[in-house]
Amino acid sequence: MLTDETVRNVYIAAMAEATAQDRSVAALVPIVGPAPAWSDYYWSAVLARPRSLVNAAKIRIAIARGSWPKKDMTSADRQLVENLVAIREFEMAQGLARPLKRGKSGSRASSAILSGDVFTDAPVFAPFDWQLSSEGNLGASIDKANKQIVVSAIPGASGFAARQLVRLNSGNHALSWTMSSEQAIAKNALAVSLQCAEEGAQEKAASVVLAPGKNREIVSVPPSACGWYWVSIDVTVPDGAVGLDAQIGDLALSQAAAGEKNVDARSNTPVLPASTSGGS
Repeated sequence: MLTDETVRNVYIAAMAEATAQDRSVAALVPIVGPAPAWSDYYWSAVLARPRSLVNAAKIRIAIARGSWPKKDMTSADRQLVENLVAIREFEMAQGLARPLKRGKSGSRASSAILSGDVFTDAPVFAPFDWQLSSEGNLGASIDKANKQIVVSAIPGASGFAARQLVRLNSGNHALSWTMSSEQAIAKNALAVSLQCAEEGAQEKAASVVLAPGKNREIVSVPPSACGWYWVSIDVTVPDGAVGLDAQIGDLALSQAAAGEKNVDARSNTPVLPASTSGGS
């Protein structure tokens, strides 16, 4: 494996292909678990084979939970999570991310739906942590010192600044946040949207325009067969408008209390959640 590149390529390819077989997990854990010097070649080969990804995740989980030396997460681990999400194996991807994160959720409470909602750490396992955009015209970063996510965009920019994959039940949920900016932000330029991540989903389940200050709004996720949603901070800056620089903090999503409704702060009276229409 280590001295003959031709032999290594043949053996690694065979192992990566065989990983797709049901009985491969038990066979490969004791072989790959000790982290032999050629193991990086194996993980690289597995990542390129969609049929082998689920069993590769099972092998990695067994190694993480066992007595093997390779406990720390690697770039291959992160790529494996991303590849599983790409083929919509959400349960397996989350099952892999959890033991490797070692319980560091970065969330304020066990009831929190979003991970990393206190913005004290860089994302560990996107998209179960924040997946940050770094496009030339649109980007986001974590300001750990001030516990905020900073969103920047130039005129004409459109897309998500940050997003996260979550398991979400239908019903009412409470979205809270704080937002500040040194300059006025165009109306509807920033919003948090919820969209089904499963195959065939098109319309957004809900969308909430982010207003400056401290806010809380009830959003309703309609009944559906969907179990996994993208929660994203979306940016839409019109051409000719001023660029956007905003700081968002205390962003949280949780199950709303029974009977909880939106309240108009000016009149202290309940109002219907204007953000629950589909397909915004």
